[in-house]
Amino acid sequence: MVNTFLVRNEVPFFASTMLSFLMSRMKLLEVSNDKTTLYVKLFKIIFSAIGANSSGLHGDKMLTSYLPEILKQSTVLALTAREPLNYFLLLRSLFRSIGGGAQDILYGKFLQLLPNLLQFLNKLTVSAN
Repeated sequence: MVNTFLVRNEVPFFASTMLSFLMSRMKLLEVSNDKTTLYVKLFKIIFSAIGANSSGLHGDKMLTSYLPEILKQSTVLALTAREPLNYFLLLRSLFRSIGGGAQDILYGKFLQLLPNLLQFLNKLTVSAN
């Protein structure tokens, strides 16, 4: 049902609403259970729908506003989680949707964020040692 709403042009704000909902529950992904598996699957569906039908969802523009927060929260929470696999799966599906070639705006935004993300990760690893 979620996939149907995502690919329909009549509901362009559904993906944004779903991402807001999922972003508020990012902390819950640190433990693997049925609920977190569903959340990761919903992230994957949203990312793949945006990659497949960016013109109908205005996916580039919509996901661009969430991209910095998704990257930051996923990396920070993965470093502190007991089971970080869900965060890495989320990032993997995000990178696959961005790297598909049709998402020029997202790819450009990601390249702009990459140096800051790497510096942030470097600071975290240095302070952990």
